[in-house]
Amino acid sequence: MTRFRCPDCRRPISVLDDEERLPLHAVVTTPWHPFSADVCQGSGRWLDEIDEDDPQLASEPTLAEFLTLPPELDWRRQPFSHVVKPIPMQRQAA
Repeated sequence: MTRFRCPDCRRPISVLDDEERLPLHAVVTTPWHPFSADVCQGSGRWLDEIDEDDPQLASEPTLAEFLTLPPELDWRRQPFSHVVKPIPMQRQAA
């Protein structure tokens, strides 16, 4: 398995050794609408045209790095995780 960096979205993509093209992968165009993923324009690009990713980045992550979410996935920064005013309780008839 080899890691390449997509020239269009700049994301690292792992590719099996027998593949000749970048696999189909998605890109989120805006962080404010995380469910609007589109197919990256770099999908299907020939690997001969792309340089391999930095080998220093391909090292195995530590357990702490593996279990830590990237800052882009912090739930407190997501637009759908905002605090709302509590709804007052309705009285039930006795």
